[in-house]
Amino acid sequence: MIDDIGNADFIPVRQILPFMAHNKIRRKWQRFERRLRDEFSVDVKIRG
Repeated sequence: MIDDIGNADFIPVRQILPFMAHNKIRRKWQRFERRLRDEFSVDVKIRG
């Protein structure tokens, strides 16, 4: 299953400004890695 595909932003500014899109993707990935570590005890390196 794939979740969270597309743009859920009310005003999709991140589609216009690539650096903002990159920052959002980075934050989402860090959150994903953190959840893996916290909920499933999976050892991942969190880049920061």
